[in-house]
Amino acid sequence: MNREQWQRRKEPPATLEMYTMGEVAGILGVSRKLIRLWIREGVLPAIRLGPGQRLVRIRRCDLEDFIVRYEIAPPSQRRKPDMVEGELGRITARALEEVGDEGEQ
Repeated sequence: MNREQWQRRKEPPATLEMYTMGEVAGILGVSRKLIRLWIREGVLPAIRLGPGQRLVRIRRCDLEDFIVRYEIAPPSQRRKPDMVEGELGRITARALEEVGDEGEQ
């Protein structure tokens, strides 16, 4: 096996590339609380791993689909960098009203 074949063998398929909630929050320019809320609302697919399924991971392909579906603009192009607009903004506002301060951590 040559070096190029070994490198390709070590790289996971795109469907297996996963991010933590913190990494996704950084990519999208929002808080981890917002990522947790979107996962709970079912708009951002996530996978739970490990004992007790406490580790939450978001697949790269799901994140890319999420960005395209909700037309999420980079933080530098938003009126309020930490907020999103459109349909996702409405979902977020409704969910935040339901949760209130109980989801604050």
